[in-house]
Amino acid sequence: MQTLPSATSVDDVLRQHADFLDSCLVQCTLTDPRLVKLVARLLAHCLKFAQFVETFLKELSGAVDAHRAAAAATVAGAVGAAAATDDEPVVAQFMSVHGGEFYRMLGHLDASFMASLFTLLSALQAESQRGSNPGMAHLYACLDYNGFYAEYRERHAELQPVANVPKV
Repeated sequence: MQTLPSATSVDDVLRQHADFLDSCLVQCTLTDPRLVKLVARLLAHCLKFAQFVETFLKELSGAVDAHRAAAAATVAGAVGAAAATDDEPVVAQFMSVHGGEFYRMLGHLDASFMASLFTLLSALQAESQRGSNPGMAHLYACLDYNGFYAEYRERHAELQPVANVPKV
């Protein structure tokens, strides 16, 4: 690719810009629809996790707020004084009721995310072995730079790539 200062006309600038954009698409794996779908699936898992945590924290916050309001109402004759409350027992009680479901759902979200991640990693590894895009090997190496996922996969043999990935 030429450098922009070497451009002598608007057409040269446009050509270099188009080459740059093509290079970005290839390096970001956006030219392979299968990889785009795998990345979109990972993003969907992240969104589900964020929504789950947001909902859980709203419920917990509601329980704490209700406890604080009840504690403030019991303060007799204290005009404008804030009731000093300890939220820890409320959180402990809330977790004793809802904690099992929280951790069950958290485990489910984790397993779904990891299965999709391993599907993506396997696809990147396969693409890099085909040699059609050298950037795939680099991307794979960056994602598993310290071998964490390779070691995790060995310890959790049940996490095989998801089989129903659409072929494009």
